[in-house]
This record gives sequence, C-alpha cells and structure tokens, in this order.
Amino acid sequence: MKKNEVIKKRQEFLEKYKQLWTITGTARAININPDTVYNWIEKDREFKKQIEKTEKELFDYVKSKLLLAIKEGNLTAIIFFLKTRHPEFQQSQQQTNMMFAQQNILNNQINIKPGTAKKLLEILEEEITEQQNEKTNNEKEIADDNKGTDNI
Repeated sequence: MKKNEVIKKRQEFLEKYKQLWTITGTARAININPDTVYNWIEKDREFKKQIEKTEKELFDYVKSKLLLAIKEGNLTAIIFFLKTRHPEFQQSQQQTNMMFAQQNILNNQINIKPGTAKKLLEILEEEITEQQNEKTNNEKEIADDNKGTDNI
C-alpha cells in the first residue's frame, strides 16, 4: 500500500472503529487484516492515541448506560457495579467457585450421596466464613495501620 492509501485506510478505520468498537470487526469491515491495525498501533504513537481516545469514549458510554440501568433499578446492574467497584461486595474467584459448587450440590447437579452432599456443604460454608473473616481482619489491620500513620 502506498503512503497515501495507508493514511486513508487509517482514517477510514478510525471512523468505523467509533461505530463498531472492536479492532478485528472494524478491520474486517474495511477489508484489512487486523494484524495490520495492531502494527499501526505498535508503530504509530498518534494512531495509538486516537485508538485510546475512542476506547475512553466507549468506556464512558458504557458507564453511562450502566449508571442509567442502576437508576432504573436494574438489580443485575446494581450487583455488577457493587461487585466491581465496592470492596465490601467483592469476592475472590475462589469464593465464587465455592458458591457455584455449593449451588450445584444443592441443585443435585453433582451425583453424590446425600450424606456426602451435606458434609461438602458444611465444609464449603466453613471455608467461605473463614475467608470472609480473614478478609475482614486484613481490612481492620490496614485501617489500624492507616490510623497509626495519620498521627505521624
């Protein structure tokens, strides 16, 4: 591709990217290989800045939609926001996995004896409680450490 053609394709890509928001989808829409775009990003600082600017606009748009859904009382949006933004509602992947296992046991989706299921549920509940207590203790230690540094 000649330099003029490359400049035109980059501009075309940026305009389309604002509509489609994915590099692969946009590249295919304008008939270029996505690897070409990744090369442009890697080698051209200005192009990379334009991509990053468009991504910031996308995140702002998505965030505004999420906040609108929260204002409308969408419980899923509320839970998502709290789990991703508020430390009190965040849980580790391990806790999530244990909760799924617990749910599967309760729904009889795992083929085990009833007595074994009860024991597993008890173990899972103990583990979740232990992790929650550990997290709370860590948060208290951090808060105590911060109080100590406030007096300095």
